[in-house]
Amino acid sequence: MILQPFLSSAWSPNLTLLASAATAETADSALVLACVLLSLTVIYFACKLGGEICVRFNLPPVLGE
Repeated sequence: MILQPFLSSAWSPNLTLLASAATAETADSALVLACVLLSLTVIYFACKLGGEICVRFNLPPVLGE
């Protein structure tokens, strides 16, 4: 057919762009999730450390958290 070479060349780059966009989005979302979980972990341990410091000064642990 006359249109077959045109259609195959028109669709081929678009499919590779879609595949690379999906891969990039997955990598970005995994990085964002890892950063959020790391931030929450750091905040949690900082609160626990603050609570322990307040207990040593005979204050309620809630003040350190």
